[in-house]
Amino acid sequence: MNRNIAALLIGAVIAGLGTSTEVAAEPAQAPAAEAQPSPAAVALVKRLLAAIHIQSIMEQTLKNMLPMMQMQIAVEHPELATAGSDMIAESINEAKADYISKMIDREIPIYASVFTEKELSDMVTFYESPSGQTIIAKTPELAPRLAALAPELMPGFQADVDRRLQEKLKRQRPPATPPN
Repeated sequence: MNRNIAALLIGAVIAGLGTSTEVAAEPAQAPAAEAQPSPAAVALVKRLLAAIHIQSIMEQTLKNMLPMMQMQIAVEHPELATAGSDMIAESINEAKADYISKMIDREIPIYASVFTEKELSDMVTFYESPSGQTIIAKTPELAPRLAALAPELMPGFQADVDRRLQEKLKRQRPPATPPN
C-alpha cells in the first residue's frame, strides 16, 4: 500500500471519529423488520446528535468532499468541466440541507437500536457536559495530527508484516532432503 493510499485510508477512518471504532466483519445489511425505537430513545438520540454537533460535522464533511464531488460531476458532465464548477458547487450546497436532514433522520433509529436508553442517557450526559463539549471542540484539531501518523508508521508496519510472513512461509516449507 503506498503512502498516499494509507493516508487516505487513515483520513477516512479519522473522519468517522465518533461514529465507529470498529469495522464490521460483514457488509451492513438492512435489519429485518426491526422494532421501532421508543419515543424516549428517539429523544435521547436527538439530544446526543445535537450534543456532538452532528449537523456541523456533516456540513464540514461535505465541504471537505466538495472538490472530489466537483471532479466526479465534471467527469459525468464534461460540458461543465471548465465553466461549470461554480454551478456544481452551488447545486451541491443547495442539496446539502435536505441530504443532512435525511441522513440524521435515518441515523436516529440506528443509534436507538444499538444503544440502550441507559447508554444513550449516559452519552448525552457526558457530551452535554463541559468535558464532552471540549472533546467535541478539540477533535478536529486531532484529526490531521493523527492522520499524519499513518504514513510515518506504515513503512515500518509493512516491513514487520513482511518479516512475519516470510518467517511463516519458511516454517511451512518442507525441509530439504539430501540426495541419495
